[in-house]
Amino acid sequence: MKRKEEDLPYTGRTFVVTGTTKMSREDLVNRIRELGGKVTLSVSGATTFLLAGSEPGPAKLKKAVALGTKVLSEEDFMEMTSHYIIQPIEIKKTKSENTSKERWCDKYKPATTSEIVGNKMAVTQLKTHLLSMSRVPIVLVGSSGIGKTLSVYLAAKELGISLIEYNGSDYRNKQEVSIIKGLSTQKSLTRDIHLHKNKALLMEEIENMTSSDRGGLQEVLNLFKETKIPIILTANNKNSQNIKTVLTKCKVISYSKVDSRSIVAHLKNIASKEGISVPENTLMQISVTANGDVRYAVNMLQYLSKKNKISTEDIRIMGKHMTSNNLFDVTKEILQPHVSPAQKIDLFFEEPMFALLMVFENYLGEGTIKNAAEISDTLSMAEIANARMLNSDEKRLFPVAAYYTAVKPKVHATNRLAFSKYLGQMSALAASKKKLVKIMNEAPKRSLHGGWSTLYDILSVMSLLESKNTPKKDVLEYIQGLHMDKNVLQLFSDLTEIKIKPASLPLIKPQKE
Repeated sequence: MKRKEEDLPYTGRTFVVTGTTKMSREDLVNRIRELGGKVTLSVSGATTFLLAGSEPGPAKLKKAVALGTKVLSEEDFMEMTSHYIIQPIEIKKTKSENTSKERWCDKYKPATTSEIVGNKMAVTQLKTHLLSMSRVPIVLVGSSGIGKTLSVYLAAKELGISLIEYNGSDYRNKQEVSIIKGLSTQKSLTRDIHLHKNKALLMEEIENMTSSDRGGLQEVLNLFKETKIPIILTANNKNSQNIKTVLTKCKVISYSKVDSRSIVAHLKNIASKEGISVPENTLMQISVTANGDVRYAVNMLQYLSKKNKISTEDIRIMGKHMTSNNLFDVTKEILQPHVSPAQKIDLFFEEPMFALLMVFENYLGEGTIKNAAEISDTLSMAEIANARMLNSDEKRLFPVAAYYTAVKPKVHATNRLAFSKYLGQMSALAASKKKLVKIMNEAPKRSLHGGWSTLYDILSVMSLLESKNTPKKDVLEYIQGLHMDKNVLQLFSDLTEIKIKPASLPLIKPQKE
């Protein structure tokens, strides 16, 4: 059954959702879009309906009333739309089906910078910088799939520049350091600019250089000083602590997620060339699900075009399983009863180290004691398999661990998943160990002290500081005798239950031996 865009009840209507809704926000928004509506974040003159759940935002309500926007409750909306049953969309094909396995994102990849979807200003800034042959490095920041690397390739091609490429994801530790060090000392990159005026260095995903070994990032900084050619860096995560120092030395060009309307236009062009007819509303749902990632949207369209009909559920499932799910998403899907065993095993392999911990944290809920005991036994088997894999490197047990973690336990997802307490405790333990090491490094190194004896000295000082009966003068003399400074005392306060006010810590400079 074909469906025309004008048949959809909310085509051209704009919704804003506010407050807590009984239906999940994602399902509610999908339902609005399925019926042809558009969903925005803020109320404006273009807003048709404000859909309000419980505890709606007062500012949005006030603005909606001022603008004369109709306010609907969730119950009103469900009643108004209950009789609309959206049939799967039939894909009309005007060409014989293409059996080629070529990916559409490669087949329809832009050939020039003018064909890049979105981020026109960023691409212009990039080309201008390359033309200037400036020695100030630039870093292109933004999520994956939005055209950072592609724009570098095409800009370089149009300007006649040869790229020397390096990817931070491909190397780790000493190997990455040696490679970057080699780049920074190549004479071809550090000699007179006339010898290499048509070259540029591209270093991708620099945030993936390991934080445990800063040598690689230091060599990047050295490279900034020595090379005469333009340096282009890319980073998916601008907020990564790994590259904080590097960013201060660069000109930053930000790439934003591509607007859904731009992606729709791109998908319509591809659909036309492939001889398939897909309603614009469906293309919009695909674009919104892609969340600004053009490459992902094209991959979705190619996959869905192989079907005779597309349903909203198809798009929803693609949104769940073709993107990188976070730990909560993976756990929630594993605990859904309608997800097939094969899909659950695939989900397990997305987070094989943490899936068991998350399932364990959330398996106690509704059900009998007998059911809880059976699940507990099953998760114990999963733990045995996990331990064998980690301790004995028995990788053949991965499918066994997946089965006992994700398939066999009959656990149902709750409305609010809990994060693994074990992971939280391990994180706290790691932080405490770092502080303890710092205490031992900063504590006085005397011939008769060390190890636990040093900690006992610090603990005794903390007890004296906490006590209201001990004169501060006596405490001060005792601390000076131990050659102990304020930093050590503050670290120890953080680690123990002995909490003291910073003002009570004596301002003592460590005495030189």
